Amino acid sequence: MEGNTANPKADLRPVIARLREIERKCAAMGSRNEEFPQMQQRVNSIIARLEAEDDPSGAPPDYRRIARDLFPVAHLFESTGFMSVGKEIAHIERSLNELAPRTGDGAKEPPAALETGRASSSAALQRAEPETKTPAPALEAPSVPLPVIAGFLLLVLAAAGSAAVIFGIGPFARHRAPPEAAVAPEPTEPAAPPPAPAPVSNPEPTTTPPPPTAIPRGRLAEELAAARLALAKGDLEAAGGHLSEAGRIDRTDDDVKEIAEAVVAGLVSWAYGAADNADWEATGPLLERAERTAMRFGISTAEIDAARARFAVMDHYVIVGPGDRQTVLQSVGRRTEVTLADGTVRVGSIEGFEGADLVLNMDSQVGGGVVQYSERLPVADIRSLKIFEN
Repeated sequence: MEGNTANPKADLRPVIARLREIERKCAAMGSRNEEFPQMQQRVNSIIARLEAEDDPSGAPPDYRRIARDLFPVAHLFESTGFMSVGKEIAHIERSLNELAPRTGDGAKEPPAALETGRASSSAALQRAEPETKTPAPALEAPSVPLPVIAGFLLLVLAAAGSAAVIFGIGPFARHRAPPEAAVAPEPTEPAAPPPAPAPVSNPEPTTTPPPPTAIPRGRLAEELAAARLALAKGDLEAAGGHLSEAGRIDRTDDDVKEIAEAVVAGLVSWAYGAADNADWEATGPLLERAERTAMRFGISTAEIDAARARFAVMDHYVIVGPGDRQTVLQSVGRRTEVTLADGTVRVGSIEGFEGADLVLNMDSQVGGGVVQYSERLPVADIRSLKIFEN
């Protein structure tokens, strides 16, 4: 029987097109895992081997071996959570296996075919036997008297019945008493009730977290990528949120610690910016957030401690406009720097308002002493006031 063989010039364009799509996905995933560039080279090599089919001088490729070479690529995608890509590669493997050559003219038949042939030969032999069989002995004239045969059969039946009774076979088995009943002594006292079964307690859940699986590792890569994008945009709030989600998956990952260091540095920088704008109410909470993040991810707090020490020796002040008369009146007696519209700065202590003028108490050194006097500054000429706490 002539076997089927694969067409050596089969149309490989659909398979090559799918492999090129897998190659593009490996290239896109190269930033997430260092193994994807290796898988991209493997897929590129497979495509080159399949395209060599068009070379008339080249031998036909080994499709089964090529299909086996795709297994590591599918395994890598499935281990990172992309199950759909793994299924697509499995479909390509099946397509390649279908292109592999089957049994030819000179090949031995598979075991299943041999068994089928044997069964067919046996069936044909059984159908042919009735035609060549000799007549059954039962059709011949009996050579032994019938009474002798009947007596022999009765003897056989009697022996079979005796064996059934002795060995407890067949219907006689249900009349036998269990061996324990024959030897067990009668109890003299009532038997004690069996003990109650011990309650089965549910095992306490283990506190050791399970090892990261493929799906969490894929989620970790997504959270890290989103955190880096938020840092590039300067959005520390979003970066901190993605960092928190990544820390729940694997807090010891090197990339997680790197992003945590960037978030801590950004919060400290925000605190310095708030101090420059005299927003002292914001500096404390920003440094506290930075410290909590550093302690959670095992990062040094030296930069945070240095910022606290610097803020402690800085002059604390508020900057107000000339129209904020209520704040100015609440700061009577405090030192202030008044910046006029022409850029001139006047330093003194606030005495209050007189009509449309701001009155400052000024100190001037004359000779060997200090002379105090009042100076009136028109409110319309004032740009801003820097009022110090001390």
